[in-house]
Amino acid sequence: MDSILQKASIYADGLDHPEGVAVHPDGSVWAGGEAGQVYRISEGGKKVEEIANTGGFVLGIAFSPGAEWLAVCDLGKHCVWKLNLDNHKLEMFASGAEGHRFNIPNYPVFDWEGNLYVSESGAFREVKGKVLKFSPDGEGRIWHPGPFNFANGMAL
Repeated sequence: MDSILQKASIYADGLDHPEGVAVHPDGSVWAGGEAGQVYRISEGGKKVEEIANTGGFVLGIAFSPGAEWLAVCDLGKHCVWKLNLDNHKLEMFASGAEGHRFNIPNYPVFDWEGNLYVSESGAFREVKGKVLKFSPDGEGRIWHPGPFNFANGMAL
């Protein structure tokens, strides 16, 4: 009997440590890279292109509910970027909330109303993780203070 790994195939290669992936409604797959890259991989994995670069270290990414923009968590810059999908321009969306500055903004996830939840890992070997929530206009608050042991991936 074949194992599941024997049935697996490589979708795309040549990426630099893709920590998080997100699927766009057009079928393309997006990922981040260790040197700040934001990649778009065409449907079927035939073409990989670097759409933007934060200059940091991209962790999790997520599309807004209407896929107008991509939330990009950046370990190196300690922030969440907003990548406009029409013009591929990056702008800082959030660097924290309620006096808390991001240390390791790890993973973003949207609800259907456009609110963005971001796991804040805290620090390595310290139980300081929490979850922050941002309204569509960028106003943020600490949604759950934790403490979590290195808060990471999330799903709604």
